Amino acid sequence: MTNATGTADWRKLLDLANSGELTLDPEIGKDLDAKCERYLDDLDRVRTSTRSIQYVAGFGGMPSGPILESKFTSKVNGADSSIHRAIATHIDQVGLMRQVFAKAIENYRSVDQSTAQRFAELPVDGQDGR
Repeated sequence: MTNATGTADWRKLLDLANSGELTLDPEIGKDLDAKCERYLDDLDRVRTSTRSIQYVAGFGGMPSGPILESKFTSKVNGADSSIHRAIATHIDQVGLMRQVFAKAIENYRSVDQSTAQRFAELPVDGQDGR
């Protein structure tokens, strides 16, 4: 399950990518982005299927029944620990991951282009009169 620490780690990686310190091969990044896209689709399906759940019942007539109903209903609608909040957190974190991948790929391409330019500017024996 995602959490604040995981999100903080991805924000640090995004900071590194934004400062140009993180690069990612575009082929690897493309695969990671595709996996993120599939995961977002899965999360969206789960979110859609849980939207209609407001109350959990059916725990029987034993004294523990109402306690379990209350506990599981709070897992659906509770503020911090609800399934809806958990799904939203996952979606936010995957969005952050995609930002990191995109910026790191952009950095890779920039470094690659810069390196190619430097190589192109190097003198080659026989071309500069030597």
